[in-house]
Amino acid sequence: MFNAAKSKRIVRQSRYKPISSIPLRSTNVLFTINGSLVEVIDNRAHLGHVITHNSDDSLDILRCRDKVIGHINNVLCTFRQLDPVLKN
Repeated sequence: MFNAAKSKRIVRQSRYKPISSIPLRSTNVLFTINGSLVEVIDNRAHLGHVITHNSDDSLDILRCRDKVIGHINNVLCTFRQLDPVLKN
């Protein structure tokens, strides 16, 4: 059985047809699982990647950039006693 509370729905935008050109009623279709309404979202992290409604990678790139900056800060804090030339 599917759990509607854990399920999310993303209305994907076509590369060739902007979502504004799609009739309003087709994007507002209610989708239910076992009688429970499935929430519509704009983006979601799935298997380590951020999936967005317009297939844009900017949120995923920002997430990865922030993760790298965090790792760099951890390394700098761990080796703070070293000479600055060695750290660079």
